[in-house]
This record gives sequence, structure tokens and C-alpha cells, in this order.
Amino acid sequence: MTGDGTPDVVTGAGPGGGPHVKVFDGTSGTLVEQWMAYDVAFRGGVSVAAGDVDGDNLADIVTGAGPGGGPHVKVFAGANGALLSQTFAYESSFRGGVWVAAGDVDADGRAEVITAPGDSGGPYVKIFRGSELSLLRGFLAYDAAFRGGARVAAVDATGDGKADIATAAGPGGGPHVKLFDGNTGAEVYGLMAFDPNFRGGIFVAAG
Repeated sequence: MTGDGTPDVVTGAGPGGGPHVKVFDGTSGTLVEQWMAYDVAFRGGVSVAAGDVDGDNLADIVTGAGPGGGPHVKVFAGANGALLSQTFAYESSFRGGVWVAAGDVDADGRAEVITAPGDSGGPYVKIFRGSELSLLRGFLAYDAAFRGGARVAAVDATGDGKADIATAAGPGGGPHVKLFDGNTGAEVYGLMAFDPNFRGGIFVAAG
């Protein structure tokens, strides 16, 4: 985000905290900037992701409202924290929050925004064009009847120069991780990360 070639650290407060986003310099740990992504009175926390959405070679910040909030997704410019775009990824009445990731699924040099419903939603993953948050496509990561939500991450796991999408089932589901081709949405593989009988949900990251 600072343009020095070293990745920086972006944090978002968890449930019970305000929608507080902070950026720390990856080299020194110094606080670079901070802001409230949503209403300061909201106490559901905020999920965060980073990717170059606007093509200026600086990582921008994607936020998703936490549990208790609507599926409100915002994109802030990494250069100055200005709001670039925003949308409701799912029905605005949904109050399970939304998880976010960012990755360039079509190799156009700009990151797309990837979303999954929070812990009380269905496993419907969506991909949005980052600059204006128009919907590109969506798919069900797990059974349509599952209501534990899903978590998402993005990485070029197949080596084709395009980001793929990793998903993990939320609470109530088994520790089921899947990888989907980011360009086509086709499932690449699935695996059980822990004991299949575990039903607490899992988190997923990629790199």
C-alpha cells in the first residue's frame, strides 16, 4: 500500500469491536493510516482484504461488515483511504455479515472482489468487478441448503496467471476446503482439512 515494494499489514476489528480498519507498514510496523469503514456505533467488526482494484499499482482495501450488519462491501483506495465503490453483496436484509477476498481472476491487472455470506448464510460465493463492483459471476461452494456460510481466499494455485478461489465451510459444516478456478468457477479439488466430524467451521488463507 505504501508503494515501497514490501507488503503491508491490514487489520479489521472482530465481532464486538467497531468497524475499525488499520494499515501498518510491513517493514517497521508503524501505523500508516486508520479509519472506520462503517458507522462508528456498529459492533459487529469488519472483515478485510487487500488487492489492486483500481490499477494504480498500490493495494486497495476491501471491507465487509461483520455479524449483525448487512452484507455491505466497500473498497477504499490504498493511496489515501478514499471510498472507491460499495455495494450490498447479498440481500440488504441479511444480517450475517460478509467475508471478503481480492484477486485478479481474469488477468487484466486489476483485482476483483470475492465475497461469501457470514455464518448464517448460504454458501453462495460471488465475484465482483472491483472498480465498480458489478457482478461477474457466482457459484454455490457447498450444498444449497447449508446455512453456515463460507470463508474465501484468492491465489493463483493453478499457475495460469489468474487468481483461483479457495473456500472453507462455516460453522455447522465439516472442515471442507475447496479450490475453484477463478476464471471459470469450475471446482479444481476438495479436501478435509481436519477430522470430518468436526463441525466448528474453519478459516482459509492463501499465499
